[in-house]
Amino acid sequence: ATFKINGKNFATQSGTGEATVHSDVVFPSGHIIQVKGKHDSTQDAISIGTTPVAIGLNISITPTSASNTIIIHGCYFSGNVNWNGGVGLGRHLSSDSFSDSATRIADAGGSDGNYVRAGNFYNADDAYGTNHTLDFVPFTYYDSSHSTTNEITYTLYGEASGTQTYYYNRASNATTSGHGTSFIYAYEVVGSVT
Repeated sequence: ATFKINGKNFATQSGTGEATVHSDVVFPSGHIIQVKGKHDSTQDAISIGTTPVAIGLNISITPTSASNTIIIHGCYFSGNVNWNGGVGLGRHLSSDSFSDSATRIADAGGSDGNYVRAGNFYNADDAYGTNHTLDFVPFTYYDSSHSTTNEITYTLYGEASGTQTYYYNRASNATTSGHGTSFIYAYEVVGSVT
């Protein structure tokens, strides 16, 4: 079946499956045209250092246009740790593994120091709370510079000024002392977002 609006093709549906929006349909700038989401309750203790290391939370999306904006939004849970570093967001094609520090895209500015690493959206010297609690860290990033219609993976990574253990979705004391479920969403928005 073909669905029409004002006499123009809008969507087609074969059988009882999902309808497909017709290729002639043009959505105005600012409209969300696809959403991907992921929740992760994996608990992990990850050794990190001066090279970015993926911390387990990622999302993949295939943009329909190279000029659209991808909004990455979510939050992760971190156990109490003498951090001396931070967390950032990396972007890479899904066909490539996360291994190149050049894929860093979220940048809080600053430079590497004794307790922070440049290029992350979150840096901290000492953690707050206790070894039985978790830090809840929300994040949002607007990616208007991806310039591809290939599948992209956005990956959270940890980085520190020296070797540290990063506690993901769990308290540092033990996995039974506290745990969380981190989440990440990717929205494709028509045009640029300012």
